[in-house]
Amino acid sequence: MATDIKQQVLQAIYAEYQKELPNMGEITSKKLQIEEQIFLAALMKLQNEKLIQGVFWSPAETMDIRRVRVLNRDNLFLTKEGVQYMENHSV
Repeated sequence: MATDIKQQVLQAIYAEYQKELPNMGEITSKKLQIEEQIFLAALMKLQNEKLIQGVFWSPAETMDIRRVRVLNRDNLFLTKEGVQYMENHSV
């Protein structure tokens, strides 16, 4: 089965999380070879599903990725649910 984009982004975050000194700034659309808006939509979905947190959007109330003006991933990290999901679904 093909991995969808959301799963690909989550796997990249999990791989970075496993490092001794994770740097979530390394998780970029360019590095993952994903179109920027699709990457941002995946981050929004993952945060909405409570698998990640710490991503700040401006304007904060938007759910339309096309309206995002600023995105700050400095505090991005996996939630407990995100870690459990990856441990249960890793291939």
